[in-house]
Amino acid sequence: MAVNRIWLHLFGQGLVRTADNFGATGERPTHPELLDALALQFVADGWSVKKMVRSLVLSRTYQLANVPDKKGDELDPDNRLLWQASQRRLDAELL
Repeated sequence: MAVNRIWLHLFGQGLVRTADNFGATGERPTHPELLDALALQFVADGWSVKKMVRSLVLSRTYQLANVPDKKGDELDPDNRLLWQASQRRLDAELL
């Protein structure tokens, strides 16, 4: 659950969209193998949030650009497969 929350804060949406509900009534993860691998890495790194954030920020997925693509929009309009960066609004504190 911690890995999903870290992912949520960095990418704007979690691997499990229902971040507070991992049970039977919650949504399924979009990438269950990735979530498992990140959770194992998180535990192996001694539950270090700093190491997990660093690992995710240095990943190719985090560094993707937000370039419009008609084919991608047709196949995955909600960007659940993470084929491009998602636009996010900045909080007032960041401005």
